[in-house]
Amino acid sequence: MIIHDMQSEIQIALATALSKLREYSQAQKGMWQMIPWLALQADGRHGRSRNYTYTYRTGCWPIVGLPRVAIDCATGEFVDTFHGNKEIKETGRLLLCLQRLDDFNAQKIVRQLTEEAKYGYFLYDAQKTEAWRAELIKTIGLTERFVRDETRKIPFFELMPDFSIEQEDVSGHLNTSFD
Repeated sequence: MIIHDMQSEIQIALATALSKLREYSQAQKGMWQMIPWLALQADGRHGRSRNYTYTYRTGCWPIVGLPRVAIDCATGEFVDTFHGNKEIKETGRLLLCLQRLDDFNAQKIVRQLTEEAKYGYFLYDAQKTEAWRAELIKTIGLTERFVRDETRKIPFFELMPDFSIEQEDVSGHLNTSFD
């Protein structure tokens, strides 16, 4: 009897914790909606970020170190990046998120991206990068507050910028690789 009661208590505690985790993320919806725009503004300053690119192209913020876990910036919900950004239903993957609450602090992420967006351009030509950014904003319809447009399906590589432009890096070496 006691073992069964303990199992029930654990299941209730887990369900409560997961519910609170979802609530915590969704309560920051307004901050999450700012992140795709800020990721685009920060990208290309000191190099390129796959996570930033993924964010402004899909509207989902990937959680580094948690396979296939991201936050839908339109809603604050946890989504599975492998299955077309569908809501995560598996308890096991969400339990991993409980150990990384700071990774779901949208205010901290907004602060970080805002600071990065203030940097000058280190690797890329500023004028070309700004032109690319403006064209991308226009083409994908990105706004300062992300709202998911379910009708818009953009192939991932269709609008990738051409970063094969030859430039000199700070050491004076010709830099044609941005890996």
